[in-house]
Amino acid sequence: MTATTKTKPTKARRSRAETTFSGANIAKPKAGKPNPTKKALLLKRLQSRRGATLRQLSDEFGWQPHTVRAAISRLRTAGFDVTKGEGKEASIYRIAA
Repeated sequence: MTATTKTKPTKARRSRAETTFSGANIAKPKAGKPNPTKKALLLKRLQSRRGATLRQLSDEFGWQPHTVRAAISRLRTAGFDVTKGEGKEASIYRIAA
């Protein structure tokens, strides 16, 4: 006769991912307004009464001057009426309201 030994039932093991990332640990998106896009910020800045110079836009967005000019050109291509007027020291860009 063979001797039978009792063995303990094994517990189902969870993987590390299952234990670490439970539903409570997952970050949920914040409710509220999404951050405005760079295009929206540029439009807002150019639609102001005073407009903006190339240097002001470059400093505000952290862009090179050629990037600011390209963004303004894209706005013109999209149908916005971007005007360039002469200021005291530099050209001022505006979108006619």
